[in-house]
Amino acid sequence: KSARLASVQFDREAVNSVRDEHAEAEEARIKAEKVAEAEEKAAAKAAEEAALEAKQAEVTARHEEA
Repeated sequence: KSARLASVQFDREAVNSVRDEHAEAEEARIKAEKVAEAEEKAAAKAAEEAALEAKQAEVTARHEEA
């Protein structure tokens, strides 16, 4: 193959920089979904931590009463 292309001049940059708009749109959509999923997980973790802190404060208050 390299022997056949040895005498052929072509622009390697142009060949390698083909732009596929559909693929770029799909990549952007997937990236947005991952960001949204990460935000949901962070919100769930924050809510869980807040619930644990509330329980801890309640236990501490009961302990101080006793």
